[in-house]
Amino acid sequence: MLKKLIKRALSQTPSDGIPGSETMGVKIKSSLIENEKYIRNQFGNTRDLVIRHLTIAGRAQAMLVYLDNMIDIKVVNEHLMEPLMERRQYPVDDMEDLIRTVIQVGQIKTSSKMDELLGHVLYGNTALFIDNMPQAVVFETKGWEHRSVDKPDTEKNVLGPKEAFTETAMVNQTMLRRRIRSTRLRFELMKVGEITQTDIVVTYIDGLAKPELIKELKRRIKKVKIDGVFCCGFFKELLDDNPLSPFPTMEGTERPDKMTAALLEGRVGLIIDGTPFALIIPTMFWDFLMTPDDYYSRFYSGTFLRLLRLAAVAITLTLPSLYIAITTHHQEMLPTALALSIAGAREGVPFSAFIEAVLMELAFELVREGGVRLPAVVGQAVSIVGALVLGQSGVEAGIVSSTMVIVVATTGIASFAIPGYSAANTIRLLRFPLMVLSGLWGLPGLVSGLLIIFCHMISLSSFGTSYLYPVAPVKLGAWKDVAIRVPWWAMATRPKIAANKKRLRPFIPPGKQDGDQGAS
Repeated sequence: MLKKLIKRALSQTPSDGIPGSETMGVKIKSSLIENEKYIRNQFGNTRDLVIRHLTIAGRAQAMLVYLDNMIDIKVVNEHLMEPLMERRQYPVDDMEDLIRTVIQVGQIKTSSKMDELLGHVLYGNTALFIDNMPQAVVFETKGWEHRSVDKPDTEKNVLGPKEAFTETAMVNQTMLRRRIRSTRLRFELMKVGEITQTDIVVTYIDGLAKPELIKELKRRIKKVKIDGVFCCGFFKELLDDNPLSPFPTMEGTERPDKMTAALLEGRVGLIIDGTPFALIIPTMFWDFLMTPDDYYSRFYSGTFLRLLRLAAVAITLTLPSLYIAITTHHQEMLPTALALSIAGAREGVPFSAFIEAVLMELAFELVREGGVRLPAVVGQAVSIVGALVLGQSGVEAGIVSSTMVIVVATTGIASFAIPGYSAANTIRLLRFPLMVLSGLWGLPGLVSGLLIIFCHMISLSSFGTSYLYPVAPVKLGAWKDVAIRVPWWAMATRPKIAANKKRLRPFIPPGKQDGDQGAS
């Protein structure tokens, strides 16, 4: 039923009355008055629209159109208005001559379509109309306020760069261009949102990314019909291979160095204007367990930390369920001393192990959510104090056992060690159905639930790439950068997701002379 609803929603076409589409196909008029009337009619009663009339070369009537606070007013005044209003003689009947001899702004375009022109104005550029000319000139004058480059907030690191993407796509492009100084780095602009007309930038390295991957991504973007896009998480659902799966199949990152590494592997990036997070496509499950610090430290440390995170995933997903299954259905599996200790701790507790675990897990999630939503100054303190007070009070009141507090606290700490925010949320969510299965059928229920999750993950894909690659399907040669991290000189090939002709990485193995390149 849900799949039918999704297909029906995707097959629907937008209605004819969508705002933002009224200018489609309208040509610019020769009359300055008609063009002004049309523009004012489109924008309506808005305070930020500026239409400035001026006389060019002392004889030709013209007007500048821009949005206040979206432009660099110094550029408009000094490089547009001053040279245009000089009384010296220069051609005003030929747009190309005017641009070549008078205007001092760097990027200039001409247009004869009103929808294209207004799109540029809405993006912070300035349009010049001249009376008796059926076209206009667009000048690059963007100058709106934006947040400066700051440290990563959600993907913190110990080593490596300390800068993060911002909400401005142009700034994010510059950060990538500064790291990848190659003519093969591509930025392709697309628009999404019938009303918002949000800039979506597809970025990749020509020759590394597979052409079919780029083509498929563009096809999906073009199919998106929606009023507006505000965040990469919002956009992920519209492009996902598996929209009903709880597992994320596209990774969002705020780190330029992480995006750079992905592009060098042959992946494709998606920069969305208005959000500091960019998407990496395709993404495998193991990518959510990796951090840039794995590569900035020795490979021994990187391998240890990855194995530690895998253990954290297992603990977060199964520890409460395992406790419920053993204490409810399989007490004989416990050593006598441990069984007596747990029984003594549970003496007087009015709830079953299942109810006790659910209550404690929900309380822990509430404390966690409260700490996230509160201001940073008090959020961390509330999380720590709230957890301590709840646990201690629950044990003293006899509502929960001290053993359950240890289990829930260990589970919570383990969940903090999972780097990928989206993946961590999914794993925390899945432990609740596993707890239900363990409470009903014990260990057989827990194992059955894990098998269902594993089979579901095997069935997933991210833009045609298996979600569990290289574990399923098994590709032993690609295991060098999954659970373990081998030395850089031992990773002679890029992942299979890269273009086949460019899979070999250029490097010099240790001990080799210059020019003796090869794979070890």
